[in-house]
Amino acid sequence: MRLRLTRSSYTMLVKLCLSPILFWIVDCGNQEPCETNNFIDNWKRSVAYEPDNPNLCDSFLLEDWYRVISGAGELMPTECPIGGWRCGTTNPIWLSKDGVPDGEEIYPDVGKTVSRMGYSVSDNNCISKKYPIEIKNCNQYYVYYLKPVRGCLTAYCFGSELPCPPGLSSETGFTPGCGSFPNETVSPKISVKMHEETVENKVHLTPKFECTADDATEEYRYDVKYYINNVQIDDATMLNISYEDLGKAAMLQSHWEDVFKPNMFVKCSMQVRVDGFTSPGNRTFSDMFFAGIKVSSNARGFAVKEGKVLKIPLEFTLPVGCIYPVNSPREQFIRKHSCFVELYNAIPKYQRGNCDNEDLQFLTEQCGIKISNSNWDKQHFIKIRGQIDNVINVRNRLTFLRLWSDPKHGSNIKHLRIWQSVHLPDIKVLIIDTDKLTLGKSCYSHNDPHMSNFEGVSWELQNKFVAPSSGEYIMYKHDRLPQQINAFFRKCNPGANALCNCGVAIRSADSLFVANFCETMYKGQRRVNRYVASWLCDDQNLIIEENVNKYKVQLPSGTQVHFSHGKVYDFYGVHSIQITPSILDSDLTSGLCGRYNNKNETILSTGPDH
Repeated sequence: MRLRLTRSSYTMLVKLCLSPILFWIVDCGNQEPCETNNFIDNWKRSVAYEPDNPNLCDSFLLEDWYRVISGAGELMPTECPIGGWRCGTTNPIWLSKDGVPDGEEIYPDVGKTVSRMGYSVSDNNCISKKYPIEIKNCNQYYVYYLKPVRGCLTAYCFGSELPCPPGLSSETGFTPGCGSFPNETVSPKISVKMHEETVENKVHLTPKFECTADDATEEYRYDVKYYINNVQIDDATMLNISYEDLGKAAMLQSHWEDVFKPNMFVKCSMQVRVDGFTSPGNRTFSDMFFAGIKVSSNARGFAVKEGKVLKIPLEFTLPVGCIYPVNSPREQFIRKHSCFVELYNAIPKYQRGNCDNEDLQFLTEQCGIKISNSNWDKQHFIKIRGQIDNVINVRNRLTFLRLWSDPKHGSNIKHLRIWQSVHLPDIKVLIIDTDKLTLGKSCYSHNDPHMSNFEGVSWELQNKFVAPSSGEYIMYKHDRLPQQINAFFRKCNPGANALCNCGVAIRSADSLFVANFCETMYKGQRRVNRYVASWLCDDQNLIIEENVNKYKVQLPSGTQVHFSHGKVYDFYGVHSIQITPSILDSDLTSGLCGRYNNKNETILSTGPDH
């Protein structure tokens, strides 16, 4: 495939990082030179251009592989431009034959990479400074490994042609072949749809771009060209076609899949041909079309409150292809379950390397979302929740979300390989702090036991009931989430009604944490317990922090439990149990801690394990 960029009066160095993603992190290293996405386009680098005011300088050029796509040509001059002042610069760099082995050409054969020497020109000195250059032959084009120059004004030369003089044109807009052209133009539009063809008794569905113009007429013929990221796709170019055949002038996936990936910018151009003119008319372009995965947001990103759910909308602007047998009764099943793209949520490397982080919790299945051939044109959503950090933050937290397609988990259908290792720009998410709403709010049980509910109302457990008994009581229970906190009480002293803490049990879904220092009867004998144990089915259900005899346990809602154990009066027990609510507890709690709703309501459980 040959690619060529449109004529431009400036240098465009496009660096797109499309290489495979490694361990959820984009890695642009070890890229095949022929697949480079560094492009140089500036016709003023032509050795035929003698500038009056040279300004090109490659001292800031990044050391890397580059492909030259200028209409002036892609080859470096192999003869010294004596005197300099060529290629838009004072000291042009040309390609020398010095060191080329006997029998070799200065440019390599297909697939070969060679090392050559470039020299800058200073006045009549053709070998002022050396610049090693590597060149690889990529079959239909060359790529160059270039290094930044030392000092200005020095730049690399490419090509030997010039734009056609005013009033003249050619098929490329450059010499040779410049001639007269008509003034007629049209207004092209680009669109994408699903292309269907049958190959070896199988239906192949792939994206197809079409270029049309409402003001095109039957009296003229047309040249149609396509561009991806401003690079002309020569395999999709159709010249001198009739009005009736404009529908056939399409760009198929096969024209670009070896070089480009989705999340690309596509446009088309049309030129009018009129009998009696040697060249087509001026080239007119369609609007740029973004082909890939679009996140519907503004530059400011998204915002979500702690504990709240945010749905980030996704839109596929490029069809997801498929292959299935002709007349297959399983067609719909295949299109839905075999032809798909999976996007995963990943935290950028500068944050963390897993799915969740301290700021965001992902609610989509397995940290990802699957889009198939059967629903690609529908709107999709990534669901996240702002993590509750139980900290009154000085400012709202800013975090970033990265969406990418993991090549290890995607569909293995060949038409969908273009979607492998595609990533979106990081999505900015502002986490709005809500912990100030729970500032100073807590429920506790001190020994005697002195109680306080979430609204700060203090009371004595033994005064609430006629005959309070030792045992297990529900301190906190969430109405919707599977989480509960129970306290164990025993008599502080024999013969007294006062109760003291001797244990605590915390449950979240199927995970359980227990600290038990209570007395029990076992086979008719008195038994004193002294253990702390946990049974965790998911380490995210309960997050446990231990510091000698002090514990902090956090539930998925952000609710926290603090307690410590040690000597209480004349027995070993629990000093204090304190429960700090989160925004997700609002108006959804019951138990000894009451209803957390700023209304001083207490919904009590009465009796052991009530």
